[in-house]
Amino acid sequence: MRRLDDTAGGISMIEEPDLDTAVFIKVVKDVDLEMDDVEGGELGLSVGDIYVMRYSAVRDALEKGEVELI
Repeated sequence: MRRLDDTAGGISMIEEPDLDTAVFIKVVKDVDLEMDDVEGGELGLSVGDIYVMRYSAVRDALEKGEVELI
């Protein structure tokens, strides 16, 4: 294995995150998350609250800096 995209021997050099795993988050900015499994389609998160949520549900908010992993 010499390059990051090398998959010799059936092993990838780059691991992808498990999008369905649960993560602990702390809300740093008020945010409304779009969620299919919530009545109304949105879930409001308030600053300072801590949640356990599926990574795929908070990935965009994490990239925008609205929540942080703890």
